Amino acid sequence: TIDPENWVILAKKAGMKYVTITAKHHDGFALWDSNVGTYDIGEYTQPKRDIVRELADACKKHGLKMGLYYSHWVDWEHQYGWDHTNEIYPLTDEQYDQYWQEKVMPQMRELLTNYGDLGLVWFDMWIHHSKTIVTKEQLLQLKSMIRELQANCLINSRLGLSVEEDPDVDFRTLGDNSFGTMKLDYPWQSPATIAHSWGYHTLENQWKSSTTLIKSLINNVSLNGNMMLNIGPRANGDVPFEIENRLLQIGKWLERNGEAIYGAEGFDLAKNQHDWCRITYKEDQNKHKVYLHITNWPLDQEIKLTGILSKPDKAYILNQEKNPLPFSHNTVVTRLSLPNNQPDPLVSVVVLE
Repeated sequence: TIDPENWVILAKKAGMKYVTITAKHHDGFALWDSNVGTYDIGEYTQPKRDIVRELADACKKHGLKMGLYYSHWVDWEHQYGWDHTNEIYPLTDEQYDQYWQEKVMPQMRELLTNYGDLGLVWFDMWIHHSKTIVTKEQLLQLKSMIRELQANCLINSRLGLSVEEDPDVDFRTLGDNSFGTMKLDYPWQSPATIAHSWGYHTLENQWKSSTTLIKSLINNVSLNGNMMLNIGPRANGDVPFEIENRLLQIGKWLERNGEAIYGAEGFDLAKNQHDWCRITYKEDQNKHKVYLHITNWPLDQEIKLTGILSKPDKAYILNQEKNPLPFSHNTVVTRLSLPNNQPDPLVSVVVLE
């Protein structure tokens, strides 16, 4: 009953722009019909399934970018793949390179060749290559193949190369469930969960609220970041109610407020300068727009924005441009008068032009 198209439709309803699937995780099991070895879904389904193919087709049909997660460093299936018992029973460099050339390179070639345009490949080596058995030469070999076969495919820093070490790495991936603390002038991303677990967990009960997830997204965008939000479907492909519920709420919020998120970037004020919001910014049709994401609607109906030198031309609640808000401006302080009731129950957005 597994239907990857349902995941893609849910992602689109959630306002997502790309979907990334764990093509191979640390267990070494491939979710496509691989010609490399026999540890893949094609060998364990009748008739044969190829979940990566089905997801790629659904992404193309519904206009979302397709991304692939591939565990290149850790592999519990191959006799010479890395697992942490090797800290006690070491592998030789030659043995590990055998794994690399026998499994990593040919499987990655399959993924880069057979599934159309890829938006990104997401690797998962969470420490620098110098602290692992993987060599820089092996990583450059892999990166070179991606550049050759998929010129527009993004590569994350968990390849094992930092953005400082190699400017050809497209974006930095922070630690799991780590969110931005400062504005960076290059692209970065947080891998996040809706609950505590990354995969499906029967006993899961640590669900984050929709507001918490939206605040995390706003926070990252306000610092030039992106958020990759993980879900764990059940064995039959169903998405648990708590996950679907939150994704749909996020999607409805983005329908109302997406202008302040999509294509927006950070603004040059300190992250914690104001206790009521985060700020995103964009240039839109020759207008400079500053978006105030207000999570703490003021009881006195006034927002004090500090740090902007020029007087705004206009202020209004997002999607209510015809009802401008009264404001005053003095040197570096802009005082905005707000209505009594918060217009959005999750996070409201005020626009300054």
